[in-house]
Amino acid sequence: MGLEEEIVKVVSASQRALATCEIIRRLNTRSTVYVYVALRNLVRKGMLKRWEGVKAIYYYVRDDQDLIDMVGLGPTQREVLQLLASSNRPMRGSQIASELGRRVGAEPTMMGLVRRGLVERTNGSYIITEKGRKALRYLEEGELCSS
Repeated sequence: MGLEEEIVKVVSASQRALATCEIIRRLNTRSTVYVYVALRNLVRKGMLKRWEGVKAIYYYVRDDQDLIDMVGLGPTQREVLQLLASSNRPMRGSQIASELGRRVGAEPTMMGLVRRGLVERTNGSYIITEKGRKALRYLEEGELCSS
């Protein structure tokens, strides 16, 4: 099986779009240049679709694969997602900061989550989105590269 076929197989097997670093890790290869070239060729051929997140480029085959931008989420952002998921209600930045014991309000922590679509901001409060809940499930499964 050639590299392009392996890439399509790996990406097809996932429930969500995969970042380049995840594809490389799953292929267990050191030939990253060849992977980048193969990904570009597969997109040109229409065998893969490409989606740009905030910190990574993702690839997917099927439209039913989740497009969730999770690469580069920091530990504080993960804690905020867990807190919002467990509270099941909108929370103000000050409440989140109080619960976590640190300042997170309107800092990049929250804005990054909003920009990625994992959290919504309404009337000064934050609430986790369905996409954010799915991201938590994937993070708990541990199938993610760090950056």
